[in-house]
Amino acid sequence: ALTFGNITINAAVTATLAGNISVTGDWINLSGTLTPGTNTVSFTGTGTQTITKAGATETFYGLTVNTIGPLTLASTTDVNITNTLTMTAGNINLNGKTLQLGVGALATLVRTAGIMYSNTGTFKRYVQSGTALSSTAAPLYGLFPVGSSTDYRPVQINSSASPTASGYISVIHYDPPPPSYVVDVSYTDNEGAAIQRISTIVAKVSTSVALGGTYSVSVTYSNLSSQGILTDLKLETYTGAVMGSVGTTFATGGSVGAPVGNRSGVSGAELVNDFVIGTKDKSPTGTPIRQYYYSRKNGNWNDNTVGNGTWSYSSGGAGASCNCIPVNDGYAVVSDGQTVTVNVASTVDYVDIGNTSTLDGTATMTINKDIRTIGSGKFSPTAGSWTITRDVFLVGTGNSS
Repeated sequence: ALTFGNITINAAVTATLAGNISVTGDWINLSGTLTPGTNTVSFTGTGTQTITKAGATETFYGLTVNTIGPLTLASTTDVNITNTLTMTAGNINLNGKTLQLGVGALATLVRTAGIMYSNTGTFKRYVQSGTALSSTAAPLYGLFPVGSSTDYRPVQINSSASPTASGYISVIHYDPPPPSYVVDVSYTDNEGAAIQRISTIVAKVSTSVALGGTYSVSVTYSNLSSQGILTDLKLETYTGAVMGSVGTTFATGGSVGAPVGNRSGVSGAELVNDFVIGTKDKSPTGTPIRQYYYSRKNGNWNDNTVGNGTWSYSSGGAGASCNCIPVNDGYAVVSDGQTVTVNVASTVDYVDIGNTSTLDGTATMTINKDIRTIGSGKFSPTAGSWTITRDVFLVGTGNSS
């Protein structure tokens, strides 16, 4: 067993593995050929590692992710794994590409940690006619360990009647960009529940063939908020931005901070849908779906003047005043071109600062999780103590804070 830094396979060269190897750097295939045999390549680096095969798919027999990471698929490269994917440590950045587990045959997933993420990246799994799917029993044919780069939001598919055809199930986890985090709806689902709001975090499920069979679908929606009650939440569909519902609800699991929406009795055809979490109560204290606050004008953080306050529940920068101030576990969005001033000690979970926008102020500001600037948006306090507990994201070009 050998450990390498970077590996490069030159064009017209065949690299044959006769044993397991570890890679602490990047994997670069310049149009050569990898013959993996029945051996495993383990990525064990201390930073970002990349798999590249120019304009093609790289195929491994076994692949282990045990890295600080993330392990990243290059923008030109899909990856196939024919036998076993082991996720021990570190995330996988799908980077808009496809990671396929199983090529015309069943393949095993072993996971103790790690998340696959990318709004346009796909995790694709082979399923076999007559073989049951389970998300908890080895070899985990029904587990899709997707989410964002910071939040694990797996899709779990379990069969009560096995597939009647062989093919592939694909899952894309979509984490919405600002400012479209929630959508208020007026929808009565197939069980008579009046849904008032949905989170726009989406689990997109598709299949390569008509699978047949009957399934339960469970999706985790972590990091929504820290308040509300689970019984108000239901798993619904939002395919093509149209509300829908399939199967039969069973009790929402997990916790307020990480609810698990559940549906059973889902047919193979109904499995092909965009799944979202919805609530029967959209009031700020009634649902674990995080409340979002959008600035509607230049103003002070604590301005809740009736009819003309700083904040709105509607995105776009000119919505109706909510006559409110962002709550401690809320998500505040400074709309494009506007300036909001923190003039009193304030706390919020998340802040997004739109293009050409500014969050400034002279008072203490506590951001429990992340702050994100878009384009030339910036935060520039002139006094006070500002605490950001987790991460700062600078999105786009030309921004600084």
